[in-house]
Amino acid sequence: SAKINLPPGWEVLAVTGVDNRPRTWLQNWTLLDLFLLLIISIASFRLLGPQTGAVALVALALSWHTTFAPRTIWLHILVAVALLRYLPEGRLKKAAKGYRALVFFLLILMFIPFAVDQVRTAVYPQLENMGVIPVFGPAAQQRGNIQRYDPNLQAGGELFEDDLEAGNMEVQEYAPEPAPTDKSLSKSRSYYRSSDLFSLPSNTLLQSIDEGALVQTGPGLPGWYWDSVYLSWNGPVNRGQEVNIYYLPPVANSVVKVVRVILVGLLGLLLAGIKLPALRPGPSALLLLLALILVAPAAPVGASEFPSTELLQELQTRLLEPPECLPDCAQTSRLRLDADPGMLRLRLEVHVMEEVAVPLPCTADQWLPQTVLVDGKAVQALSRSSDGVLWVNLEKGIHQVLLEGRLPGRSTVLIPLNLPVHRVDARVKGWVLEGVHENGAADKQLQLTRIKQETTSDMPSLEAEALPPFVLVDRSLLLGLEWRALTRVNRISPPGTAVVLEIPLLDGESVITDGVRVEDGKVLVNMGPAQSSMTWESALEETENIDLVAPDTTGWVEAWRAEVSPIWNMEQTEGINVVHRADPRGVWAPVWRPWPGESVKLRITRPEGVPGSTFTIDTSQYLLKPGKHATDVSLSFVARSSLGGQHIVTVPQGAELTGITIDGALQPIRPEGGKLTLPVRPGRQAYDIKWRLPEGVGTRYSVPSTDLGVESVNQNIS
Repeated sequence: SAKINLPPGWEVLAVTGVDNRPRTWLQNWTLLDLFLLLIISIASFRLLGPQTGAVALVALALSWHTTFAPRTIWLHILVAVALLRYLPEGRLKKAAKGYRALVFFLLILMFIPFAVDQVRTAVYPQLENMGVIPVFGPAAQQRGNIQRYDPNLQAGGELFEDDLEAGNMEVQEYAPEPAPTDKSLSKSRSYYRSSDLFSLPSNTLLQSIDEGALVQTGPGLPGWYWDSVYLSWNGPVNRGQEVNIYYLPPVANSVVKVVRVILVGLLGLLLAGIKLPALRPGPSALLLLLALILVAPAAPVGASEFPSTELLQELQTRLLEPPECLPDCAQTSRLRLDADPGMLRLRLEVHVMEEVAVPLPCTADQWLPQTVLVDGKAVQALSRSSDGVLWVNLEKGIHQVLLEGRLPGRSTVLIPLNLPVHRVDARVKGWVLEGVHENGAADKQLQLTRIKQETTSDMPSLEAEALPPFVLVDRSLLLGLEWRALTRVNRISPPGTAVVLEIPLLDGESVITDGVRVEDGKVLVNMGPAQSSMTWESALEETENIDLVAPDTTGWVEAWRAEVSPIWNMEQTEGINVVHRADPRGVWAPVWRPWPGESVKLRITRPEGVPGSTFTIDTSQYLLKPGKHATDVSLSFVARSSLGGQHIVTVPQGAELTGITIDGALQPIRPEGGKLTLPVRPGRQAYDIKWRLPEGVGTRYSVPSTDLGVESVNQNIS
């Protein structure tokens, strides 16, 4: 697709080599327009002679698609002329004369604004779109008849409603791809696909600007708000394919407008100067569309029974309403764990606020007790859920629960703490216990790892173990003003088993996320059987070289990704190749997929900036209201700055300042020697300066000069 921006006075006659129907003089013609043009021209030729027919053909061809131009009124005039030629003397002829006088009166009413518009725009092409002159600054909100220009629109980014209605453009809505959820990540089993990567949100760290850096604001972009022509292609464009654009320059356009007015006026005179016999007038028929409003009768209301269905449902809801304390109706204050090579004993102190079912720390696929005692008494009934967890019903109060049973012959045993435990005391022999902190706090599950295999006669035989868990460690580096690292551990193996791993940190990495345990430079990952991911954020030390090395392990694979702010330059010096370079947001973010033992070395440098402008004026509006004795002046402009400071604007000599506002706030500023010193803050701001000049309208009036202080674009004088 392409867009042609036309300055005032220019017009596109035709475009060839495109697939759409652009809004040009030639492409605007439809079959109906051509049919009406030929009908009017031929009728003028047959009724009034070849001279009138030729004038009608040229005049209508030049004016048919012009604003305010008379079009269908010519049909009524020809009908009146034809009727007057063939009607006999009488009432009908008098009626036809009245009809003829009426349509000529309407033609005069249409011709006056048409001629004024054509002659005025022929002399002053800038007045073509005088209804959409852009106005800037706070004062623009008070002028409802003038459209406010949006400075956020980039050059060439405007859409015109008439192009959309005419079908010259196809607008498609863009919907960004949603970030993957935990559920979608758990379904992705292959770690070789880029969709498994940790999709980062837009991070302000990469968009922050260094306070000491001189950031260029760049030049102002011209905003086109005259005429535009859109071009589009429905398929591939071949190399060497030509597009021909035929323009009408301003001088020729002005001549055509004057000729257009002369020919249309001449055509009206030719039609009015010929007397014809009249015929019976054909009155215009007006077609009225009547809308019938159908009112649907209200449905009869049947007698209700007592108690009603709604009342029964409400009573059932109240009866089955769960306790208000859920899900914290029960808590385990203490847990005593005793583990021998062949036996495990758990003693829990459970506090219960209401009679509820409490999950026990055991599952069918890991370990089940042979004995369950509550307050020293054997439990009469236990329930096992679909995930293998045992449940026991406890009444309100404090209870002592004892679980005891033989340990299986596998090397690791997981003990899920389905009910949070405040403190754990452990005594283990022949095992290593993981998941207990130094202060007695515990993770969501505990893991017993056998130190040595006992081969006593009373030991059960070895059991088949589940496959060990396998995860993807996704490390994302965010290098902005502050260096950050986001690490996400995604489960790749099927759920159902807990994940207990020690993930090493990078050099200079410090975890800043609460609740993440770190020991000896490693993050202790503890994920429950149903948990699919774990995420933490870290701070990185700024260094010239970053070394990424994939550990030689079979417990996980890694994926590395780097997203670098424009203030840094990243260069890969050694290591494996990049497999992906951009994320769904379109941000340049290289991705590496290492195998165990592979590495990548990155060199990070900070390039120095080049000098440039730090203050840019995007648009300005110079509005003058001359009176008989004085002139009120308003200068509004929108500026962008990357630094705070001051900017000087020069106003005409003798100006009496009446007010200065910045972003709508009144400022106590006075000129000194015709110069105004305006405060500037980083970002975008709108200035509105008003003053009064003692000169009014005279025989000759000229606009007084005002200096904005810097070169700018989109200057408008009204």
